[in-house]
Amino acid sequence: MKKLVIIGTGSHHVNLLLALTQQALEGVQVTLVAPSLRQLFDPMLPGFVAGRVALEECLIDLEPRLKKSGIRYLPQSVAALDMQAHTVTLTNGSSAEFDWLSLHMGDVPDRAQLELQLPGVREHGLFLQPTEAFAKLWPSVIALAETRALRIAVLGDSLQSMEIALAVRYRLPTASITLVMNSSLLAQTCSAQFQANLAEALKQRRITVLEDHAVCLSDGQVELGCGAALVCDVPIVALRALSPAWLAPSTLVLDEQGFVATDEQQRAIGHPGVFSADQATAANQQTIWRRRATHRAAGSAFAKALTSAIKGLPNQPRQGPAKSTFILADGGHDAIASWGEYGAQGTWLWRLKNSIDRAAVQRLRQP
Repeated sequence: MKKLVIIGTGSHHVNLLLALTQQALEGVQVTLVAPSLRQLFDPMLPGFVAGRVALEECLIDLEPRLKKSGIRYLPQSVAALDMQAHTVTLTNGSSAEFDWLSLHMGDVPDRAQLELQLPGVREHGLFLQPTEAFAKLWPSVIALAETRALRIAVLGDSLQSMEIALAVRYRLPTASITLVMNSSLLAQTCSAQFQANLAEALKQRRITVLEDHAVCLSDGQVELGCGAALVCDVPIVALRALSPAWLAPSTLVLDEQGFVATDEQQRAIGHPGVFSADQATAANQQTIWRRRATHRAAGSAFAKALTSAIKGLPNQPRQGPAKSTFILADGGHDAIASWGEYGAQGTWLWRLKNSIDRAAVQRLRQP
């Protein structure tokens, strides 16, 4: 029997697991390696932060889906990957052999790696990912805000970090909120109208934007690259995920960011039995709503490419959308959208986003 090991519960793997529970691969033993089967549906996280969506409404538990599927679940993280022996070593010392390997850890950061880049982040930062851990800590921030006006900094070069800053403002109207990011990244992916609408929303909601980056976190402050110190009670870490340390010695070909280099079908270069979605999602992390707009299609395409390869069937690479699409909640009752060079804003967009999100959660919850 062939062995497929799936590492992580990133969005593409959620779709892959959905496909495998609906139609099993004959003659293949599937093993999932992930710290947890419970997670918040990422697009609904800002609504939860803003207090507009209850935790139960956006929580996804993959366990019911796996129970009757025959998929083996190992609640662990990866410590090492040996491509010659085709073996994954886990943090508890056990190992899993594979013939086929799929990698998608998603946006969950390797905290040890991030600590090297941003000293003090493990002790003082409130990590946005994994979302379930963040959801457990967020009520403590709300309780603290009831005692005094907080100074909150959101650290991250993405649309998601902007969306979170807007959501925090909606939930904590008396807090001082600063967004630390390289906003020039938006010019690479968003229309001018979208950028203008977003800048106006941030201005109206009294969110200070600093075009800088954090270099160190300490008790009560964030040190910036310019040399200044930003006084801060709660630094929310929404930084781009770094590649895990165990990839470097694995002999897999890696790109400049340290992720697995892949072809158009997201197959590892030089290793046809290895698939990875982390490189693609990391490269587009600043364009989070492009991922959301094509979340199901992209995840389904990844699942099809992998399952077709295992079955020995040909598969055509999926063509991306002609125009990038973004929908961003503004923290209130509206949403801001961009499609190609066009932009729009309004309550109807928030309702559209909300209905799409809830439908996706229902689909992923089905056992």
